[in-house]
Amino acid sequence: MNVRATEICLFRNMEGDKVRNVKFLRDTPAFPTDEKTLLQVLSVETDGEFFPLEEPKLRMEVIGDSITSGEGCSGAEKEMTWNSFCFNAVDHYAYMAAKELGAVYHCISQSGWGVFCSWEGNEQQAIPLYYEQVCGLLNGERNKELGALEKWDFQKFQPDVVVVNLGTNDGSGTRDMEKESILSERYLYASTNFREQEFNTIFKPQI
Repeated sequence: MNVRATEICLFRNMEGDKVRNVKFLRDTPAFPTDEKTLLQVLSVETDGEFFPLEEPKLRMEVIGDSITSGEGCSGAEKEMTWNSFCFNAVDHYAYMAAKELGAVYHCISQSGWGVFCSWEGNEQQAIPLYYEQVCGLLNGERNKELGALEKWDFQKFQPDVVVVNLGTNDGSGTRDMEKESILSERYLYASTNFREQEFNTIFKPQI
């Protein structure tokens, strides 16, 4: 992609006899260590008409780690390098489930993070700490100026179902820590608090 503003044609040469849906997706997730990469839609031009979207059958919120981020869904089968090219926003379970259910979904995920700590045991890399923020894991003044780190208004999207797929990285991150029983209690405490946090921000979801 070019580093300057560029016009990209997303849809053309279609007859105007029926309404069509066009999706515009960014394939890769945000990276806390990357303050430069940015995909920003400045404007949309058309010679047709825009119509309201049909009411979805279901609204979903999906929360998770690398699995929910679609890591490993692109690239060579045995490629293990942690890099943006191996992520895919379409060929993973959240997108597929939403498509099958006729749902719209919001995805909150970060590779390597958990509900209590990251795969390396970093307790600051836990999804609940950033759950109520807009792209809260990002850094840099430009991202902040564009709205990152602001408090998310949960009234804008009230899901019927919340899918939480966390815990794998917590297991790896606490493997070498002492007093396993104490850590289990802390993990349970973090999980319980996160569920309460969700119920306080979302109106009666199925989790």
